[in-house]
Amino acid sequence: MSNANGTVTIGREHPSAPSALEFFGTISIPRITAVAPTPEQFREIYEAERWLFQPGAKCLLSNASVDALAYDPLTDLLHVATAGGYAKMKGLLVTEKDTEAVYSGLYATGGYLARFDGGSADIEIPSINLREAAEAAMIGHNGGPPLHDPDEADLPEVVTKNATPTVIGTIPVPKGGGGEYVIRTVAREYADGAEMAAYEDVVMAYRPGEGNVALSGASTQRIIREVTASMAVAIDVDTTAQAIRITATGLASKNLRWKPHFKRIG
Repeated sequence: MSNANGTVTIGREHPSAPSALEFFGTISIPRITAVAPTPEQFREIYEAERWLFQPGAKCLLSNASVDALAYDPLTDLLHVATAGGYAKMKGLLVTEKDTEAVYSGLYATGGYLARFDGGSADIEIPSINLREAAEAAMIGHNGGPPLHDPDEADLPEVVTKNATPTVIGTIPVPKGGGGEYVIRTVAREYADGAEMAAYEDVVMAYRPGEGNVALSGASTQRIIREVTASMAVAIDVDTTAQAIRITATGLASKNLRWKPHFKRIG
């Protein structure tokens, strides 16, 4: 293809040919390559594009300016935020589009989806079968031990959007229970932002019979990492819920994801 005066035609012979035969079939998405694709490449192209030829199939985004992307390997969905709205894609196919929702950041994992802008966040949580979840927690998979360990667990992730102290987790203490609790909390900013922090708190807690949960002395905290010093994690107790309470202080106009984990010893 080095001839600047050359002519390329698709679907017919060269116009100067005696017959200039035209092809009256259907041609879609032609390609010009330096070498012939391999059979494996042909198969990949076919599997990726065949869904676009279903009735009503859509493949266009609302705007050419892409602000954020997030891929969830569990659902095999690519989430796209553009200046013209939000879309979900499976391969090359747009499965859902919302032109009214404009976001600046996305986070997707395990069927969970967070869509956020500078001042708010929308969280989607996948539906679960409560009966199956309860049975799994009680007897474990395949009749094994219970999946839930009351002495060690990851607590649900919580998002803060400002510098207001926010309860990000509680650890129930049963009657007569207690011991040493090691609580590790990690904070990260959405959309690969620079803000992050990690804390380790060690605290002794007890609940005497019908009495209220209490701390034995103050929590000992080790700051593992803290980009901005005004971020903080505090440990106290909630005597209404009879639980150890974890409170985090985020940053103004920053969407931070807080993930606590605890382990009880003794």
